[in-house]
Amino acid sequence: MSQFRVDSEVGKLRKVLVHRPDLSLRRLTPTNREELLFDDVLWVRKARGEHDKFTRHLEKRGVEVFYLDDLLTDVLKISEARVFVIDKTVTRLTVGASLVRDFRAYLLEMDARRLATMLIGGLGRQEIDDSLLKKHSLTLVTMDHADFVLPPLPNSIFTRDSSSWIFNGVTLNPMFYEARQLEVVHAAAIYNWHPMFADADFEFWYRIRMSRDGSSRKTGAARRSKAATSCRSATARCLSASASAPPRRWWNDWRSRCSGTTPPIV
Repeated sequence: MSQFRVDSEVGKLRKVLVHRPDLSLRRLTPTNREELLFDDVLWVRKARGEHDKFTRHLEKRGVEVFYLDDLLTDVLKISEARVFVIDKTVTRLTVGASLVRDFRAYLLEMDARRLATMLIGGLGRQEIDDSLLKKHSLTLVTMDHADFVLPPLPNSIFTRDSSSWIFNGVTLNPMFYEARQLEVVHAAAIYNWHPMFADADFEFWYRIRMSRDGSSRKTGAARRSKAATSCRSATARCLSASASAPPRRWWNDWRSRCSGTTPPIV
């Protein structure tokens, strides 16, 4: 039986999960970068080259490197996992109530590799099948030609945020911003269904259950430790928005954003 365990923050690294810069980062524009929690657009080709050098150095030191898109592709070949991910991704809030069933069916028929690419990289309105555009969906009708039906997830490169290993268990962390919440769905699918973890002996210290309408609720408590909500970007936003506010008001604003409450769905 496989063992996965982390007992030290400074011990020898043996396995690591990374995400190579890809389509999701090419989707960044000066218009959408702030909504997707980036300060600027990136030179993706350069980022890929630097990432490849980094992973090669890790492998030279005996670290086993796993890629998020590869693991997600493997998982999407499993029917139960594919249904789970699609049901949590395609909801009445993302495509409109009238298109949910047809759009889920459209993704269910997609090749696993392409589906993984679209789930992380996003799917533009102009990229979907013409047959879906003929459906009566107010959401699609009101979308601009350059809008995304499935949002890109460029923050997937920060694999440390959506899940964390603590001793012999993993936490699936609730993300504060809507732009990051689907990353947890992908992590949950991998840890629940990927063959590498199927026979492994580990605990889920903390997980969230996502309802069919896309909202998320915390379930269960950490057995030996508590996992905090990721506020990597919330802090910067609070600092910017509250720079001129009185100190007490600034603190209350920051604390309310980073208190670990259930992520809002806008």
